[in-house]
Amino acid sequence: MRMLLGALSILSILLLDRPALAATTSCQSSISSCGCTITSAGLYQVISNPTATVAGADCIDIKAPNVKLWVGGHSITGLGGGVGIHILRSASGAFVEGLDLSSGSFAIVGTFSIGVQDDASGAIIAHVNAIGNSSAGFLLNRVSGSAVSDFSSNNNAYGVELLGSALSSIQRSTTDSNSIYGIWLLSSSRNIVNFFDAQDNAVAGVYVGCQPSAGPIGGTCKPSNYNHIYDGPLVGAFSASQNYGVAIDARNAGNVVSGTAGSGDSSADLEDNNPGCGSDLWFNNSGSANTSCIH
Repeated sequence: MRMLLGALSILSILLLDRPALAATTSCQSSISSCGCTITSAGLYQVISNPTATVAGADCIDIKAPNVKLWVGGHSITGLGGGVGIHILRSASGAFVEGLDLSSGSFAIVGTFSIGVQDDASGAIIAHVNAIGNSSAGFLLNRVSGSAVSDFSSNNNAYGVELLGSALSSIQRSTTDSNSIYGIWLLSSSRNIVNFFDAQDNAVAGVYVGCQPSAGPIGGTCKPSNYNHIYDGPLVGAFSASQNYGVAIDARNAGNVVSGTAGSGDSSADLEDNNPGCGSDLWFNNSGSANTSCIH
C-alpha cells in the first residue's frame, strides 16, 4: 500500500510538471484574447474577457522578467486544459493585479487545468479569484519569495498548491469547496499561510504532506518543514463535508500552527501524525484534535 501511495504522489508531481501547450504569438500592451506570450518587460492590460480557443493551451504566458499584468476585474476562461495565466521560470519579479478599483471587482480565472501557475521566483499575485479549474486554482511550482494575496480559490481540485516552494506567502485567502485540499504544502518549507478561510474541502482545509488525494497519511516525498500557518478563523465543514481542518503528516517538522478555529470536520479539526507532534508547535487553536500535544 505504501509503495502504491508513493507512486501516486510521484505521478501527481509528474502530471503537474507536464507543460501545457504554450502560447505562440507576442502579446500587445492591451490584451483582448487568449493565446499570447509577454516577451518584454513593461505594463500590460487585459481589456476584455479572453476565452481560450484551443483546448489545452495557455491563455497568457509571461516570459520576460519584471512584467506588470493588470487584469482589472476581467474573466479569463478556458476549455478545461492549459493554464490561465502562466508565469514562466524566466519571468522573475512578475506582478499580476486583478483589481478593478472603480467597481471593486476581482479578476476571475477558471475552467483551465491550472488557473494561475507561478514557475518564477519573486512573483506577486493579488485580487485574482480561481474558480472551477480541474487541478489547482493556484500552483507555486518550485519558487522562492512569491506571494499570493487577497483572493478566493474555490471549486478546484486544490485551491492552492505549493510544490517544492520556499519563503513564499499565501495571505487573506478563501479556499472553499475544492474537491481535495484547500491549501496543499507539498515538499515546501519556510512558507507562511495566514488570514485564511478553508471550508467544505472534501479532504482537508490545509494539508502538509505527500498524499495527493486522500491525506493526511501516506506517500513519500521531501518533507515540508518550518512553515507558519496562522489566523484561520473558519476552517471546517459549513454546508458540505470536510474530513480535516488542518492536517500535518508524519516526517514534516518544525511547523507552527496558531490562531486556527476548526469546527465540524468529520475526522479531526486539527491533526498531527508525528508522535507527540514531533517538533511541530500548535498553540492558541480550537477544535477537535487527534492528539493531546495540539493546543
